[in-house]
Amino acid sequence: MGSGAARGQGIVAHVAVRIRTAALALAAIAATVAPGVSLADAPIGVVVVDDDGRVAPDAAARRLVGVVGDAELVRPQPPAAPVDDPAALAALDDELARGWRRYLAAEVEAAREVLSAALRGAVAHAVTPAGRARLAELALRLGVVLAHLGDGDATAHLRLALRLAPARTIGLDEFSPDVVAAVDAARAAAPPRASLSIAVTPADATVEIDGAAPTGEVEVGLHLVTATAPGLVPEATLARVETSGAAVELTPAVDREAQRVARGLRQGDPSVATAELLAAIGRRRGVAEVVVVATSQRRRGPVLLGQRCQLAPAVRCTDVVEVAAAMPDAVAAQLAAELWRELRERPIRALPSLATDPRLAPEAPVPPRPPARCAACRSPWLWGGVGAALLAGVVAALVFDGDAPPRGDVEIDPGEF
Repeated sequence: MGSGAARGQGIVAHVAVRIRTAALALAAIAATVAPGVSLADAPIGVVVVDDDGRVAPDAAARRLVGVVGDAELVRPQPPAAPVDDPAALAALDDELARGWRRYLAAEVEAAREVLSAALRGAVAHAVTPAGRARLAELALRLGVVLAHLGDGDATAHLRLALRLAPARTIGLDEFSPDVVAAVDAARAAAPPRASLSIAVTPADATVEIDGAAPTGEVEVGLHLVTATAPGLVPEATLARVETSGAAVELTPAVDREAQRVARGLRQGDPSVATAELLAAIGRRRGVAEVVVVATSQRRRGPVLLGQRCQLAPAVRCTDVVEVAAAMPDAVAAQLAAELWRELRERPIRALPSLATDPRLAPEAPVPPRPPARCAACRSPWLWGGVGAALLAGVVAALVFDGDAPPRGDVEIDPGEF
C-alpha cells in the first residue's frame, strides 16, 4: 500500500433509468433536524427519475418542492461518502452517558464494562466524522476509567482519543483534576513507533489510519483503520500495534443497499421492493417521511399521481391520489399544489403501490372516426321508393310494347341455299 490514501473508481456508477410509460419521483422529508425543530420545519429532498423529458417530471417535482416549503431537488445516485446511522449514533450516546454515570457513582468496574462494550460497537460507525467523534469520546472516558483502575492500557485509549479528536479540550470545567492530570500525562508520553501493514480488497479503496492518510510507521498502541470505496460497505477495525508491528486485512463488501438507492424507483416495482427502497432512503438520507410521485399522460392531458408514506415503525402510505390540470399553461404548478393538498388530508394506512398502478400507462389515443357517409343513402324508404319506380318503369314498358303493331318477321331456312 502506498503512503497516501488510495482512491479508485467505485464499482457502482450512476444508473440512467429509462421508463417507457411514466416518470417516477421521490420527495423525501428529512427527519434529522436540530433539537427543538419540528418535523414540519425539516427540509425536503425530491429525487426524480425522469422519462427522457417526455412528461417533464422535473417541472412537477420542482413545483412540489416550492409548494411544500424548504426543499431540495436531488437525483438518485450512490452516496459520495459513508453516511451516518442516526439511530446507531444515538444509541452510542446513550451507552456513553450510562457508562459515565456508573463511573461518577463509583461503580468503576461496571463503568469499564459498559464503556468497553460501547467502544467495540462504535468502531463500525467510525467511518464518518460523527462516528469518529463518538469513538474518540468513548476512548477518552474509558481511558479515564482504566487510569482510575490502574490499568496500563489507559494511555493507549487516551492517546487514541487525542488523535481522533485533537481539538477536544480537557479542562477542569468538565473533569476532575485527576482526570485532567491523566490526560496530560498521556499527551506527554512518547511511545515507540512500529510498522502497521494493511491489506485491502479492492486495492483501490481509500484507507485511513485514525482518520488520516497513512504516512509510514505509527506509534505503538491502538489505531483506527478504515477502508472505504463507492459502492462498498465501509469497514473499520481497531488495530493494536505492538513494538514488533501489526498487520490488518480489510475486505469491504458490496453495498447492496447503496446500489438499490442509486437504482431508484421504477415502474413495475412491487410493493415489497418499493417499501425496502423507501426504508433505505430513510436510513441513507435521514428521513422519516417520503412522497412518491409519478406523472402520466391521459387523453385529457397530463396527470400527477402520488402517495405520502411514513417510514417508521413500518412503511405505510396513503392511497394513490390522482390530480389533473385544468389549464394546460399552468400544469406543473397546479398539479403539485393540488397533489400536496390531497396527500395531507389522506390517512396513512396502505402499502406503497404507485409503481404498479395501472394508471401509469398512458392511455391510447382515440382512434379516428371513419369518413362520413350519406345518411339518406342508408334509408330503407329511399331504396324502397327507387325499387318501386324501377318496377313501374318495367310495367309501363311492357304495356307500351303490347299496343305496338305486329312486326314483319322473316325466317330463312338454310336448306334453301
